[in-house]
Amino acid sequence: MARIKSPCTRDCPCRSPACHNPDTCPAWRDYCARKTVHDAAVRAARNEEFLMYDYRVGILRESTRRRDA
Repeated sequence: MARIKSPCTRDCPCRSPACHNPDTCPAWRDYCARKTVHDAAVRAARNEEFLMYDYRVGILRESTRRRDA
């Protein structure tokens, strides 16, 4: 999955010390919402990968135990 790019650039016309605040910047609010959804999807995909890794390691451990016993 591609990362979500921040709407803030060096030449942003709305740039201010309080810029990264969802209450003051609508572009930042949209970015935060999209990033939250993206992060949840990435977390779910990683959890699935970890689950499959644990499953594979468990199978390998079991097959090694049977052979050595």
